Amino acid sequence: MRLIEKIEIKYFRSFGEKNVKIIDLKDLNIFSGSNDVGKSNVLKALNLFFNDEINIGEEFDLRKDLSFLQRARSHSKLQTRKSNRTEEDPYTSQRDLFVKVKVFFNRNIPSNKSTTPEKFWVEKTWNKNGFNKQTSNIQTAYKQKNKKEPTTYQAAALQGQLTQFLNSISYEYVPAVKDRKFLQYLFKKLQNSLFDRDSSFKETSNEINEKITGTTGDLFKEFKEKTGIDAQFTVPESLIDFFTTINVSTENGISLYSRGDGMQARFIPAILNEISKGKKHIIWGFEEPENSYEYRNAEILANDFLEVYSLDKQIFITSHTKEFLSLINGNEDKVSLHRVYKTIGKGSLVETFKKNKGFNKLNIQNSFWDGVKENERTQEHINVLNKIFQDIGFLENDQYLLESLQNQLINQRSILEKSGLERSKQEKINNQLTARIKSAILDKETLEFEIEEYRKPILYVEDKYDQIYKIAFLKLNDLKFDINSYETCFQENAPFTIRRSEGAGGVSGRLRVPNHDGYEDKKVIGLYDFDKEGRENYYSLKKDTFWEDDSLGSKNKGFHKKRRDHNCFYALLLPIPDELNHLASLEWDNFISYVEVENLLPQHFLNQNNLALSKKFPGGDYLKVKKTAKSKIWKEAIKLNKQSFKHFEPLYSIIYDLFELDND
Repeated sequence: MRLIEKIEIKYFRSFGEKNVKIIDLKDLNIFSGSNDVGKSNVLKALNLFFNDEINIGEEFDLRKDLSFLQRARSHSKLQTRKSNRTEEDPYTSQRDLFVKVKVFFNRNIPSNKSTTPEKFWVEKTWNKNGFNKQTSNIQTAYKQKNKKEPTTYQAAALQGQLTQFLNSISYEYVPAVKDRKFLQYLFKKLQNSLFDRDSSFKETSNEINEKITGTTGDLFKEFKEKTGIDAQFTVPESLIDFFTTINVSTENGISLYSRGDGMQARFIPAILNEISKGKKHIIWGFEEPENSYEYRNAEILANDFLEVYSLDKQIFITSHTKEFLSLINGNEDKVSLHRVYKTIGKGSLVETFKKNKGFNKLNIQNSFWDGVKENERTQEHINVLNKIFQDIGFLENDQYLLESLQNQLINQRSILEKSGLERSKQEKINNQLTARIKSAILDKETLEFEIEEYRKPILYVEDKYDQIYKIAFLKLNDLKFDINSYETCFQENAPFTIRRSEGAGGVSGRLRVPNHDGYEDKKVIGLYDFDKEGRENYYSLKKDTFWEDDSLGSKNKGFHKKRRDHNCFYALLLPIPDELNHLASLEWDNFISYVEVENLLPQHFLNQNNLALSKKFPGGDYLKVKKTAKSKIWKEAIKLNKQSFKHFEPLYSIIYDLFELDND
């Protein structure tokens, strides 16, 4: 059954930036995606729309159900408008604090049998007071269908029909966690449904009351003598209270609640189906129906959802398993598949699988990077995007997946042949990447990244922004580049690669791995700033059984220590120029040190560009680079000449020495 054609969600939970549109809905609608990307929020939004609650028994609360992105944006607007507040409008930003869910219906009524429009939308809004208002285009749809405005009477009738229609829809929501409490809730709904459908239950209630009254007469006679009050036991007409402690006995008299989770889970779709009998419009919102199912039973369940349950009801599910996700293949007329993913700072978005086309990966990529400048794109972000493509890889139908695999493998071999790696290493990478490609979509950039990991030594740095290291290297080597080409220029000319660890603790985490599987032939350096945090992390390596106790080198050339169980695995402290000597303590028990990599740039450059603040310390003053300047300092540094990077020369000298590189 297909009742809903499209859903729009605005500012609800993870859906924060855009009016999220979920299109091409069918009988069975499957939402996939990684954990915590917002899949279940689609089903919860429908529960809010139809039942005015988020979870079972949980009402809307703006404090937790409003998108945190919208809340932050509204707070920002509030701060900029404080000076413009008036008594009439003291809380301007409250206008932005709302949640909207808009549902587009198709009643599937032949146009010649009814003047009521078969297609229309209904939008509901919630704010700090809960449900706020409902709007609809049903009158506009009537005008479009009948080529005339509805009369006053017809308009009132349309509103009545709309209310009746919405009341005829039963939306049943099933959460991901299906515990005993939920089963009891479901049994209570089943009892309500049975009693509503069968009047004989009322007759049974009267019979039980008569029997109880007859056998307890003496008890209540004595009670009246003592209190003067008449009393008797009664069973409610609905019998609901009588059944609140209902137990389900399975084979050999074992309670259902004593059975495994898988056995309990198998009851849920059947109970929901029974509850749905006799109702006009039924919609299910079912989170992860495959939970607790073994492979074979999950396959049977998926087929039941498609071939049985979705025939007379529309179903929305979230799922991680191929048993459900693969239902799209060959069933595009009955099944819709949607990928939910999180963007950078924009909240969750939804991409729909298109027949004969699959997912629009370019659309996903563009929306993922929307508003994020190229120089702000971190490796972590790239990994997240690659994971999205990997996850949707096996969702493509076989024809498109095979075509993609073939292109990826051809691309992989071409890149490997040009890499200059030894044949044995090429074969090793080829085997590993081929296995990955068979279950993922890997682009050219990812392949080159993987090859570079094998081909070059790795320098791990503390910084979130590694551009300053690359620019310094390029300047010292008299290489020509600009703000758009420095990455490519560094990659093509540097004999090592740089990876960001985003903190001294991150560098230590990489250096302290208990084994170096996969790094046997890899040369690695972890570089620490010569500040308090860097010094502490470098110094603490002496407590590690893997590391040599003594440091080699010098403060000017770079203190370093080697890992015992590897030929080239080093920890390195930033070399200190003479003019900053007083800012880097030599006493290992005294961690008063203040030199970050940006301090190797000329002091006048930092001051003139307002990139650092002058700070006091017991021995005098030092320049502390502003946190807000970290992301832009390298853009100004591009303008400097080669001489301005002279303090970086000892750093690259020690890197070349430790990596045993040719420094011609």
